[in-house]
Amino acid sequence: MVKNVNILFSMTIQKALFIAAEKLKKVCHTKREAYSQAESLLLHTLKTTRENLYIINRNVFPVSKYKVFNNMVGDRLRHMPLQYITGKAWFYGREFAVKRGVLIPRPDTEAVIEAFVRFIPVSNGMTIGELGAGSGIIPVTLALERPEIKRIYSYDTNIKAIRLSNTNATALQTKNKTLFIKGDFFKKTQNIRFDVIVSNPPYISAAQMRKLPKEVLKEPSGALRGGKTGISYYQKFYKYAKILLKDNGYCIFEAGDGMGIKIKKLFSGTSWHFVALVNDCRGLERAYVFQYLGEK
Repeated sequence: MVKNVNILFSMTIQKALFIAAEKLKKVCHTKREAYSQAESLLLHTLKTTRENLYIINRNVFPVSKYKVFNNMVGDRLRHMPLQYITGKAWFYGREFAVKRGVLIPRPDTEAVIEAFVRFIPVSNGMTIGELGAGSGIIPVTLALERPEIKRIYSYDTNIKAIRLSNTNATALQTKNKTLFIKGDFFKKTQNIRFDVIVSNPPYISAAQMRKLPKEVLKEPSGALRGGKTGISYYQKFYKYAKILLKDNGYCIFEAGDGMGIKIKKLFSGTSWHFVALVNDCRGLERAYVFQYLGEK
């Protein structure tokens, strides 16, 4: 027992990092990803920066902090998402708090922000509606990127998501423009007609749900399931548009891989105009912009 304690006290930060990276190969796709995740856990444990890590990496790892680090590596080996372990994720250049029980922000969703910035004509006093607050990344980011927006109403049936979104709105100082409401978007909008509706709705089909990676299955299933074919929420947007959206207003949706044809077909006809498609950071079709022309 004494021998193990001595080994623990003599372990350097650098050696602990290499050991962790080697272990994490079991749950990562590449050696580089394993090293990156081990480094993220290490930086979180030591409350330091990557730059400072190169200065202190030959120091002996404090025993108490090593135990914390080792436990986090263990959580990751049990397929707990990295963001849930560290409690944070980056989105559109900003850090957001993340908690278990709420959908994790993904770089893919930045395409929704890009679509808004590039294709939506913004005027003072605009009101935005969102289905699926998650951690608040879309409303908070839009409020910061487009100060002309008057108010963004975001709805989620998950109370954990509402609380976390409010936390992020407070931290990033958008509380005066972002309102997070618990409830069904299609039932609780209280007759508000929006200039723009944005959403990263649940779009995983029943068949795809059975094939999801173990990490993704740690996230709330209600934020993922999009019905039998994955388009149930898009069908609802189409059905309720005349109630929720002003004439000549816009819808921006995130969609899953290969869903574009179905969604564009759904939002065809004289009441709709397809505006644009924005690819995500991997070059995949991700965000679709439609304009509602009103009932013809």
